[in-house]
Amino acid sequence: MVMCLSAFLLCLTFRILSLGFLSTVYLACLALGLFTVFVGFLLAGFRHNDALSSLMIVSFWLSSQ
Repeated sequence: MVMCLSAFLLCLTFRILSLGFLSTVYLACLALGLFTVFVGFLLAGFRHNDALSSLMIVSFWLSSQ
């Protein structure tokens, strides 16, 4: 779980560094929203695998953009 989250943050950091200020603000809001959804998955009682697979799909989508 920690490795998945750190890989996601690393991917997001590289995306932020390669874009301008407005895109950085947009990505920061997107990351905050994704983190909220991830915490919501955990609080709603989903299994960790469901939340992690959702996070992996989103991080893959972000890296392919």
